[in-house]
Amino acid sequence: MIKKYKLTAATALLILLSGMIKSNSNGAFSTGYTGAPIDNGMNCSGCHGGQTSNSTSLITSNIPPTGYVPGTKYQITINAQHPTLNRFGFMLTAQTNTTNPIHVGTWSLLNNQTQLRINNRYVSHTSQGTQGSNNARTWQVEWTAPAAGTGAVAIYAAVNAVNGNGTTSGDQTILGSLIVGESSVSLNETKTPAVRIFPNPVKSEFVQIENVVPFSRVEIFTLDGRLAKKEDFGKTTSATVKVSDLKSGIHLFVIFDEQTMLNTQKIWIP
Repeated sequence: MIKKYKLTAATALLILLSGMIKSNSNGAFSTGYTGAPIDNGMNCSGCHGGQTSNSTSLITSNIPPTGYVPGTKYQITINAQHPTLNRFGFMLTAQTNTTNPIHVGTWSLLNNQTQLRINNRYVSHTSQGTQGSNNARTWQVEWTAPAAGTGAVAIYAAVNAVNGNGTTSGDQTILGSLIVGESSVSLNETKTPAVRIFPNPVKSEFVQIENVVPFSRVEIFTLDGRLAKKEDFGKTTSATVKVSDLKSGIHLFVIFDEQTMLNTQKIWIP
């Protein structure tokens, strides 16, 4: 009977220690603790002691200022730092920036420093991805933007900076968010038969734009949504645009009349 009691106590101790390891800097989060509204604001401070702070530079990305292009992959970076602590963990998610949010987009991993959690809707650290360098740590993952019409997306992250003392006390939670809009330019072309952009593929340093109704502006985007060039014409039905200063590849030409988008076409620049 005594032997059975000792075995039970040892088992209980192992379970307790296992739970502590999962909750401290060597483990990964097991539920949504990003501070996002979809997580009801819950974050790492619910289990870890210490203060909670906010950082405007915690999340960075290569999503252009014009917004994400639906279906395009972007790199999301988490930037953790602390004056004295040198071990970190994190959790990350993306949701619609609405009153009743839902998870949006698709996460992809770039190395063994991160892992997908909870039906692939969250990303967190692995045990290999906690050690900092000079009191700082970064993680990078890929996010594929959601379908057209989703609208603005809010990306939330919570970082836990820990002291590595084997308990949940003395740690600090850092919260951050990044709101990105949906680009008005999609990868799908919209064509009005009267609009001509030629030659396509480009054969010289210029292209010609012609339309039966006046247009006033062209904006040229790369396929990852970056604005490569913009030219204003006033009101015209014909314009010549220099493209020899653009990098080779497929570009999206968007034709406007004032604030009204008339036409988009993909043009190949060799």
